[in-house]
Amino acid sequence: MANSISKSILYSLIVISILILTLIKYSQADDINKLLQSFYKENYYEHQKAIESLVKIGAPAVEPLINALKNENFHVRASAATTLGKIKDTRAVGPLIVALKDKHEHVRSSAADALGEIKDNRAIKPLIDALDNPNIVRMGASDSLVNIGSPAVEPLIATLKDNKNFEVRSYVAMTLGKIKDVRAIKPLIDAMRDDQNSFDVRDVASNSLGNFGAPAVEQLITALKDKNRYVREGAANALGIIKDVRAIEPLIKVLKNEKDAMTNREAEDSLVEIGSDAVKPLIAALKEEDDLKFNVSVANTLGRIGKGAVAELIDTINYNNLSVRWLTAWALEITGDTKAKKTVNHFLKNTNLSNIAKNYVSIINSGDSEKIYHLILALERHGNKDMAVDFLNCGNQLLERKRVIGVKS
Repeated sequence: MANSISKSILYSLIVISILILTLIKYSQADDINKLLQSFYKENYYEHQKAIESLVKIGAPAVEPLINALKNENFHVRASAATTLGKIKDTRAVGPLIVALKDKHEHVRSSAADALGEIKDNRAIKPLIDALDNPNIVRMGASDSLVNIGSPAVEPLIATLKDNKNFEVRSYVAMTLGKIKDVRAIKPLIDAMRDDQNSFDVRDVASNSLGNFGAPAVEQLITALKDKNRYVREGAANALGIIKDVRAIEPLIKVLKNEKDAMTNREAEDSLVEIGSDAVKPLIAALKEEDDLKFNVSVANTLGRIGKGAVAELIDTINYNNLSVRWLTAWALEITGDTKAKKTVNHFLKNTNLSNIAKNYVSIINSGDSEKIYHLILALERHGNKDMAVDFLNCGNQLLERKRVIGVKS
């Protein structure tokens, strides 16, 4: 008798439990449908509240959200994609991949973002394909590939090599620079060989290489000697982003040996970025070499380093070489430092730069080497565009080089 009653009670409890769970399920389904209705509203905060609530519900909301990806309203589709990404249920991967080809770019963008949240390798190729899209979609696809990380590297490298669309290659280069997997260093260096019409690819590849830091330095130093001038220019730029002291001497060699003006300028810029660590090697080079073009580049670089170079330059201004003294004075002038300017004024003593600027034509014609150096500082303090143009066309290598470097207008 007792056993019969116990079985009856157990059976009743099971039935009640099933009924309760069924009611909860239907109640939850009703809640999900109500929340999905919020996606139709244009109010941003209502959307966000609905998304947060659906994420809390989690797995039971996945199938209704997948169905919502087919809704005729693009706001609903986009919000459904966003929510699926936050739930991170892999059942959504296939439908979200399909949504990457939605007719509305906001839905494609939301789908791309969502796939980056889920981080499923099945999404890698579709996300790479999505880089051939308007920028709002490309950025989401790129960020998602970065989130997936290492598994995306080899497919991205293949796309960088083979894709014909330079905009896609640019985004691939940017993405690889954010992932920072060392397998991408050489392919990114190779990408700087892109033809004349692909400046964007070269530029992005160079900046991306700068993101790698120390692991890229040796390969970039080697690339400074590449036969392709775009590779040399890009390598110099990347080394300036990294700011590794190992690059100082190789970059100084670029100033001496490089014939391409843009690469030379990138080397100057990078030495400026490295800063005070480059000062002593640059001053040593200024003292050791008598190549005028090179020495002007070195002096200009030292001046642009600014306060970090002032003390060493002041110690150099009485060096026993006319060219070094005047180029040091010019470098001090460029720094804009108050102490540096006092040192230059003392160095000039009774030299009237204003009068020299007024009579620059006769000084150029005289060929007097010391007065030619006066003109450098005269142009720095009192020059104008006409004077700069005349410097450029005067036939004097020092003055032409000064004009190419820049002039106050």
